[in-house]
Amino acid sequence: MDCPEIRDLLPAYADNELDAVTSRQLESHLRDCPSCARALGADQAVKKVMSNPALLRPAPKELRDRVTPAPIIRPQNRWNSWGLAACVAIVGAIIWLLPGVLQRQNPADIDAQEAFASHLRSLQTDGHLMDVQSTDQHTVKPWFDGRLDFAPPVHDLSGQGFPLIGGRLDFLHNRPVAALVYRRNKHLINLFIWPGETGQSTTEKQGYNLIHWSAGGMTFWAVSDLNSAELKQFADLFAAHS
Repeated sequence: MDCPEIRDLLPAYADNELDAVTSRQLESHLRDCPSCARALGADQAVKKVMSNPALLRPAPKELRDRVTPAPIIRPQNRWNSWGLAACVAIVGAIIWLLPGVLQRQNPADIDAQEAFASHLRSLQTDGHLMDVQSTDQHTVKPWFDGRLDFAPPVHDLSGQGFPLIGGRLDFLHNRPVAALVYRRNKHLINLFIWPGETGQSTTEKQGYNLIHWSAGGMTFWAVSDLNSAELKQFADLFAAHS
């Protein structure tokens, strides 16, 4: 794909409307093209601003007066009446249940699912673990310049048993994020970083541990098959260096 094709696909990508193959091709291009990655970030920034409820305004009275109400279709017999009543009951149940469903799927749960899925993808034989391979934080950190609209913190924790081995540009919620890769013996740790303050949590998915925290205006998600105690040690060390 070239840049014009990518730019045409960015709105659909941001709305999760692309198939898996096209999404992976697009993400591969974005890793190597800072210009298109910034364009995606700009689209997402506009989308976030436009979704602000404070921007909503009531329609002018003149417009409301010109709108003609739809005609009311009255049921012709009791069977239609019962059908209408059943539809009303179903719609009412959906409206009553929907807030609870939305509340259960909170943003932290979605972030955990995305971070977990990205970690698994990076471990596949045909996956993409690193764009820049280096144990030097002064090589890895500058690599993100121009590829992200923020500067992710990068720390060398080799002295504490968690050596840095590289990093890559990744995408969570269709937004570009930094992914740092560390190693603990034979275990790999993916650390995802992007701007925002979203609290902290610890969870486990299919034998993998996830630790989430916020600091310095950044959100962090560490994912690994490392045991929870050692992964927490890693998170505490990284947070202390930050």
